Amino acid sequence: MSAGTSDDPTVTVRGHATVQVEPDEVQMWVEVSALEATPEKALAEASRRGQLLRDVFEQLQVPPARRVNTGLSIREEHEYERQRNILKGYRAASRVLVRLSDPSVVGRLMTEATARAQARVEGPWWRVAPDNPAWAEARHRAAREARSKAEAYAEALDLRLGPVVAIAEPEIHSGQVHRLPVRFAATSALAEPEPDMPIDAGELEVAAVVDVTFRLENEANGG
Repeated sequence: MSAGTSDDPTVTVRGHATVQVEPDEVQMWVEVSALEATPEKALAEASRRGQLLRDVFEQLQVPPARRVNTGLSIREEHEYERQRNILKGYRAASRVLVRLSDPSVVGRLMTEATARAQARVEGPWWRVAPDNPAWAEARHRAAREARSKAEAYAEALDLRLGPVVAIAEPEIHSGQVHRLPVRFAATSALAEPEPDMPIDAGELEVAAVVDVTFRLENEANGG
């Protein structure tokens, strides 16, 4: 059998595969804010609501390692009235990124955070972890599809499929994040408690794409 040379023809094919999988993690933003007449009062009220939010996290057993304060801000807030820009006060805000492995907590967290801490919630975003076995399965399927395509081309051209010359993986993002368009605004602490928002994770699609170049050899070279 010939070892092949650089002059042998090659064929480059693309293999693609998808796998359905349940997400490993859900992420959401939770923000508490307060509008007051002075920066000091705004910070004090935002801090009070932040402590109420922390109480919610602890009640729902969200570990500290799964919640990250990503920013604290204070700014003037204006409103345009009668062709004038009127200062309405100062808004202080604290924003927390929450990562949960248990999706059953999401609805309760949304309800409790808005009712008790007058928080604003954005999300959820569902994520498949990089080490989830579904990624490896998708890559295996993509590689098998690439070889199957190359074999079909070789057979149609009366050639034999030779060794792999090059492999490349185009960048893709499928399966990493899926966002539900849900946003909870702050509600009055005196309002009647609302039932938990039903949240279903469903399944996400992870995808793999691979470009493979094979050498093609003449059948006559076979041993």
